[in-house]
Order: sequence, then C-alpha cells, then structure tokens
Amino acid sequence: MKIMRFSKTEMIFHWSFAIPVVLLLGSVLIIIAERVNGGDGFYKSAYALIHYIMAAVLWLMPAVVIGFGDRKHILYNMRHLARLTNEDFTWLRCRIEGLFNQGVKLPPVGKFNAGQKINALAVLILIAGTSISGLSIILLKGHILTHIIHIGFAATLLMLLLGHLYLALINKETRHSLKAVITGYVNAEWLREHHGKMTCEK
Repeated sequence: MKIMRFSKTEMIFHWSFAIPVVLLLGSVLIIIAERVNGGDGFYKSAYALIHYIMAAVLWLMPAVVIGFGDRKHILYNMRHLARLTNEDFTWLRCRIEGLFNQGVKLPPVGKFNAGQKINALAVLILIAGTSISGLSIILLKGHILTHIIHIGFAATLLMLLLGHLYLALINKETRHSLKAVITGYVNAEWLREHHGKMTCEK
C-alpha cells in the first residue's frame, strides 16, 4: 500500500532548491577546470552566466513556491525542521550506537528524523554563506579572501550533496525515500519503519 509523504507543493519546493544547487556546483567545477586549463576565466565564461542565473533562481524559485503553493505544508515542515527535541537526541544517540552495534534499533520519529533536521539547517547555512560570499566576490573584485570563503562554503555544500545522493541513490536502507520527492508516495511498511510517528495531520 502507498501512503502520501509529500504534497505536490513540498516536492516542487524540494526541487526548487535541489536543481539550482546541482547546477551551481556543476558550473563552478567546470569554471575551475577551465581556468586550470587556461580558458577565458570566470567572468568571460558562458558557465559563469549560468552560475549567476542559478544563484538568482536558487532564491527566487523557493520564494515563488511559497508565494503561490500550499504554504500550509511548507510552514509545517519549517516548524518541524527547526525544532530539535529530546526524542531527536535519543535518535541521534541510537544512530551513532548503531554504527558499532547492528542490534540497536532506532526509535520511531515523525515526519523528519534528527539527521534530516540537522542536514536541512546545515544546507540553509551553507547556501546563505555561499550566496553572501559570492555576492562579495562581485562587489569586492580582487579580494582573495572572499574567493577562499566562497570556495570553502561551496566545497562543504558539495560534500553534503554527495552524502545526500549516496543516501538517496545507493544506500539500500534509505534510497526508497527518493520516491517521496518524485511521486509524493512511499510504501506504508517503509514509512512505518522509518517515520512511524508521522500522521496525516498538518
């Protein structure tokens, strides 16, 4: 049996972040490779234009989704993600213990577990830091420190993205969750196992 995990607005909201971030990181890797190989440089590259456009889209698209979509679901998720409870710390402790002892079972959680909450907060901070430092590069041309800070934020964001892709595409235990952000639905058995306290109430 299939159960709805995410609404259409929630799925669009997720991809309004995910797609620009992937294109931003991809374009900057190409830009770096171009510069290493003696290309025209950052500001004259066509990939730089893509980079700038995606940076704007990254902030514009989620705002559009919030403005015209079902804000009820988005605001519910934001409230839920922003709150770490004692149950979340228990889940984290069990998750860490489970790395060394496969017999440890994770306690039931609601719509998001503690790992997802921490990841969402980290991504938000990194996107903000990357955006601010990127804007500083444009306004303060020639300042090497702004480039270092920007690359640092971007590299950390890339590491999180790779971890996210591993969990969504490779890890057998969690890859079923990818269906939730594509179709909105997951198997009832999987949902009970991973988000047993989740309810339909929003």
